[in-house]
Amino acid sequence: ENDLADNKYLYDSHLELLNLFKQLGDLGSLREAYERFHEYFPLTPDLWLDWIKTEISLASTTKQQQAVFKLFDKATEDYLCKLKKLVFFFKI
Repeated sequence: ENDLADNKYLYDSHLELLNLFKQLGDLGSLREAYERFHEYFPLTPDLWLDWIKTEISLASTTKQQQAVFKLFDKATEDYLCKLKKLVFFFKI
């Protein structure tokens, strides 16, 4: 976390934090780490799926299930934006 406090754009440090919080079972910190990571980088499909699977496993109320759907929408939007940028860049 100290590395990220100095430089938010250290991709590998974000990954290390995710793995650490998963190992510790610190779900609150894991969620925050995913949010911070997504704030600075588009997440890979595997990262989105890991995050969504984690949330699905914890969703026991209707409100929590709705939050999973919002997270899925966020993942879809993330990739649609990425695709639009690629199309613009390559003028497809």
